[in-house]
Amino acid sequence: MRGFIRLLVEVIDFAAVEAGAPVVKALKGLPDLIGRKKVGAEEVACDLAAGS
Repeated sequence: MRGFIRLLVEVIDFAAVEAGAPVVKALKGLPDLIGRKKVGAEEVACDLAAGS
């Protein structure tokens, strides 16, 4: 999955209207977070996730 996510955001130029921009930003930041042992809450767009 790690390689796929990295390749996905490198190959496809994701874009969005203003309301969807935070989602695209979070998606493009995923390769830097995947595989790390610790990810801080400030590094994750918690406002995009709902539920537990």
